[in-house]
Amino acid sequence: MDAEIVPESIVALKDAITALNALKRAVTKDTFVQAAKEAEAHEYAELRAKLLAKATSIEKKALHAPLVYGDAPVCGTCATAAVPRPAEAKVGKPGAYWWCETCQTTQGTRSPL
Repeated sequence: MDAEIVPESIVALKDAITALNALKRAVTKDTFVQAAKEAEAHEYAELRAKLLAKATSIEKKALHAPLVYGDAPVCGTCATAAVPRPAEAKVGKPGAYWWCETCQTTQGTRSPL
């Protein structure tokens, strides 16, 4: 059987999810409670701040990552692929709905997956 070729970027994201899941299981609320009791106050505060900074950094990257949309629908009347609209309109955001340029009709809303 042929092996499926998976882009490195997808492998990296899947590996990140695996690592974050392992981290979530390993670092519990009790871990923080015990560390606060056992460690030097400044050391615990520094480690907690570093964890928060790393978590925030990853969250910001994910929040600012591009959104993806599904495939364009095909017009039921003329079988032409729809295009995102209103790209040039001042009302609403660009790509708010699918538009059949042949029939001049909307083909549903365009929202990210």
